[in-house]
Amino acid sequence: MNLSRLRLEDYSELKPGFRETIQDFKEKEKEILKRIFEKGISSGIFFINDTDQTASLFLDLLKGLRTTLVNEKKTLFIEQEEYDLLLQKTIAFTNIFIKSLKYN
Repeated sequence: MNLSRLRLEDYSELKPGFRETIQDFKEKEKEILKRIFEKGISSGIFFINDTDQTASLFLDLLKGLRTTLVNEKKTLFIEQEEYDLLLQKTIAFTNIFIKSLKYN
């Protein structure tokens, strides 16, 4: 199976089989972000009241960037120029988000 050409309908059928793996990955990703935020707090760089909520928000917003790109597509595959645009948007978003967490 060529996963790069997986149709969105096929993904929906496969999703139950991957659900646990996807959830484990999301939790690990969130824990990594929380540790980064906690280090930033202890170093006096970040002001964050709730690292769990902030990590969840960051990941949800990042997912939104990815979702808007593939929403109109019939496959999960993106072209290089689409990937480049997504990367630019991800960097811009991350810069804005991280700057908002910093002490003034």
